Amino acid sequence: MSIEILPVLLFIVPLAAAFALYFPSRRGNKPSKIFTFLSLVANLIIAIKLFKYVVVSGPVITVFSKWVPPLGINFYADFMAVIWLLFGNMLAMFALFSSRLSYTWRFHGLILLMSAALNGLILSGDIFNIFVFFEILCLVSFALVAYYKRKESIEAGIKYFVLGSVASAMLLIAIALIYGKAGTLNLAGLSLASASWPIGFKMLVFGLLLIGLGVESGIFPMNGWLFDAHPAAPYPVSAMLSGIVIESSLYVLLRVKALVFPEPVFAKILLLLGVLTFVISEAVGFFQRDAKRLLAYSSAGQIGLMLIAFSINTTFGFIAGLLLFVNHLLSKGLLFISVGAMSDRSNSRDLNSFASESVFADKVAVITGGLSLLGVPPSLGFVGKILLFIGLAKASLLGVAYLLVPFIVIEALYIMRLISRVYLSDGKGHLECPGQLVAQWLLSLLLLALPSIVLTNGQLKNNFAKKIIKPINARQYVASVNGLTRKGIDG
Repeated sequence: MSIEILPVLLFIVPLAAAFALYFPSRRGNKPSKIFTFLSLVANLIIAIKLFKYVVVSGPVITVFSKWVPPLGINFYADFMAVIWLLFGNMLAMFALFSSRLSYTWRFHGLILLMSAALNGLILSGDIFNIFVFFEILCLVSFALVAYYKRKESIEAGIKYFVLGSVASAMLLIAIALIYGKAGTLNLAGLSLASASWPIGFKMLVFGLLLIGLGVESGIFPMNGWLFDAHPAAPYPVSAMLSGIVIESSLYVLLRVKALVFPEPVFAKILLLLGVLTFVISEAVGFFQRDAKRLLAYSSAGQIGLMLIAFSINTTFGFIAGLLLFVNHLLSKGLLFISVGAMSDRSNSRDLNSFASESVFADKVAVITGGLSLLGVPPSLGFVGKILLFIGLAKASLLGVAYLLVPFIVIEALYIMRLISRVYLSDGKGHLECPGQLVAQWLLSLLLLALPSIVLTNGQLKNNFAKKIIKPINARQYVASVNGLTRKGIDG
């Protein structure tokens, strides 16, 4: 099998499985869940294979119907993309496996569509196709947030829908302006064409793109939907929303910014928004009494940290951003699965009572996920935050570093409050879904083992240092796409 087909399979497999799900669903929720889980496992295997190839051999570019860009569309998988794909598909698998059997085939189908849209969004090398995948992702997310059909979930879904619709409109207007100016929507072509654009036009388009992608990314002040959606959604959905959905939109924003808006002023805008997102989210999060809402504010704060790291535009900042992303995805996925399951069993999200039906695995999971999120040594979060401060110092941004410290302490205080509530609970709850237990233990072990794997694997460190750890390289991206031969996938 040609390696170029792997990026396409990452989109096609979950999409086809979502439609084929009708047949196993006729036999009940259990066959439906098993079929969905096996589809997500297949997707993870494809993501692993693509990750290994890209680390060793470099980016993979797939063109469709043998039409080379800018006439045709393409998928582009480089080192940053495959990291997002690998851990995103891993989280989707764990989230689905931890879900209760009471969730119907409609829930499973929406999870598959979400996975397909996320993979397409990350891989797309054409800004209009980014919009298409963005729309699919938003529509599926609206439905999943409102899945319970309760007053709270419907209200959260409507808020999400309204803000998401505004974001989609802004994104579409930006795309129309870009096409009118450049005559192409291919990212590599736009990278070349944008060099001659007036700065005023660039500011207008960047502002529209920032609103469009910033809503889904959870960037202040466009993240109001996030704090209602996370608590109202089923806990597997909360895990995916926090762990990979908002980060994938952030990935697209960073990719487009690096290729089309390389001027320092745009990095400064993202840096400022990152600081505001982190500071405000952590300050408000400290006063939350709803356990899932507390985690939602923490997610917005972590997005702020990632935005700061990637905005520094240095190797240290890039490494810090990647480590913070992986650490947040695993930690917050684990926390939402555990806290959400406890909240469902106790029928409460209040910080003082949600853990009344906890089990031993919940305690291990919340302690592991919470401490890793806070950056306790030797977690990936610890390394990421240290490198972030080094990057800020090297970029002469010590003032920003000093500003972050008290709010990191504030996050530590309220996450420790969450940990203490779970640790001191009775621990005599009844586990409804055995898959939740397996997901908790595997994610906990992965969080504990990953730093050692990265630090002790010499070949991985070499490849990581030489190839993966570098800013999004616009020149390499353009050269790769422009150097395409007439390879492709028929049809």
